[in-house]
Amino acid sequence: MISEYFSLLIIILLAFITPLLFTRIGVPVVVGEILLGLAVGVILYAYNSFTGTDLLAFGEPVSFLADIGFIFLMFLSGLEINFAQLERAGRGILIRGIAIFATSLIVAFPLSALLTGMTGIDLEPAYLTFVLATTSVAIVLTVVREMRFSRTEYGQKIIISALIADLGAMVLIAAYTIRYEVLRTGDPVFGLTAITLFLLIFLFFYLVYRIGSWAIWYYPNMMKKFFRSDDPHEIGIRASLAIIFVFVALSAVIESEALAVIGAFLAGAVISLLFQEGALLGKKLYGIGYGFLIPIFFIHLGITFDFNAVLNMEALILLPTLIGIALAAKMIPSILLAGGGTPRRNLATGIILTGGLSLMIAAAEIGLRLRLLTPTLHGVLILLAIVFAVISPIGFKYMYRRFKLEEES
Repeated sequence: MISEYFSLLIIILLAFITPLLFTRIGVPVVVGEILLGLAVGVILYAYNSFTGTDLLAFGEPVSFLADIGFIFLMFLSGLEINFAQLERAGRGILIRGIAIFATSLIVAFPLSALLTGMTGIDLEPAYLTFVLATTSVAIVLTVVREMRFSRTEYGQKIIISALIADLGAMVLIAAYTIRYEVLRTGDPVFGLTAITLFLLIFLFFYLVYRIGSWAIWYYPNMMKKFFRSDDPHEIGIRASLAIIFVFVALSAVIESEALAVIGAFLAGAVISLLFQEGALLGKKLYGIGYGFLIPIFFIHLGITFDFNAVLNMEALILLPTLIGIALAAKMIPSILLAGGGTPRRNLATGIILTGGLSLMIAAAEIGLRLRLLTPTLHGVLILLAIVFAVISPIGFKYMYRRFKLEEES
């Protein structure tokens, strides 16, 4: 337990110094957290290779905090959606996001199947397509918030495109894994339970929204407690956490990370729907997430990266090939279908939407657990997510400032 405290201390110190170091050079803080985590991971890997012992232990307590950070990140992704602005923008932004996601699948699947045939590596083309179709709300959200245009029409368009890609991919992954488990075990009860829970999550979303709307309309004075700055009991924070973990607990009944991601996002979305003017509550929730839990997730990800899984010839073949497939699957739809802007702005949109990380990693973990992915492919996908998480925000920020895309917006 003492070593866990030292490990957590290292992560907290890295979380503290990352903004101080990387904001000065214009690199997104989330990228800095991953890079510093990888730097520590390299040191620990080298020490273990030479001595055969671990310098630091990152066990269950720290991993649990990192998992909570990931859940909170998905919750804040839902909270960031400005539904009032979406309503003003109309259906076009949603239809365009769905079209971009569908085209990504159309581009990625034949390329994934071709990779399987050419290399002879044991892959599941459909599942690999779903993994590569994820974007990463985590990267998109942190970048556009850091650049202070998350609530603009252009920022909302990017966030919605990322959300549709990630939610669509997670729904497909959840359905695929449920089908795979039913076929593997021959147990139809598992599939029925999973589908029932999936529907319950959306039903709970609807009920919370309807009950919350009713309470706000008929008991406005009582609901003001959620936004009081001098509330000694922080009722708003407690209610938000309760909603998050009801959604996540429903998902955890069948241990489905895909459903947990969907549940966490819907928890944030329902709070955003109910309390669109709750700026103080949002500020408190962002403080908990981005000030503590979310940096733990990103830094822990870099520190605990499995270097052994990617130090072989198969990984050297897969990495550049998967980079090419992922770029084609994201850039082509964004350039062709982003719409409403200049070619440079559409290209910049495609760059930021390639920034895979959290959901790609979650999907890779699910695939490894179900033996849909080999350990090498799992490691390559993790590395691919990190590469895109580092490159795409830097490329987007450069284009946004170099070509003054905020004026085009």
